[in-house]
Amino acid sequence: MKHALNFALILIVMLPACAAPKAPEPVLAPNEAKLKDMEKRNAAGDIVGLLDEGLWYKRGDKTPFSGKVVGFYKSGQKESLVPYTKGILHGTEIRWYANGKKRLEVLYNNGAATNRKLWDADGNPSN
Repeated sequence: MKHALNFALILIVMLPACAAPKAPEPVLAPNEAKLKDMEKRNAAGDIVGLLDEGLWYKRGDKTPFSGKVVGFYKSGQKESLVPYTKGILHGTEIRWYANGKKRLEVLYNNGAATNRKLWDADGNPSN
């Protein structure tokens, strides 16, 4: 019985050490926000769906967001970088594969996509 108790205690202490290490929390620049902290609102200030008319806000802010929204893979690697000016897509959106290779670039001008480039997972252009 004593050996079983010792074994159980060793397992309790050692199992957390065997778990996969957690990715460090990404550090954002002052003009960046995580995707999970964003919401889209209509003119009345109500939260709306992704495809509905509205502007993007950082949750809790009263003014539309200007800056870059950053998405991350669970590993902590950057997945997307999406630029906004006064709540509207404006600038170059970039997305990456989990292997770090560029996946997509879309150029936006005041909310309208004006140019798009695609790459496959090996980094080859695939427009």
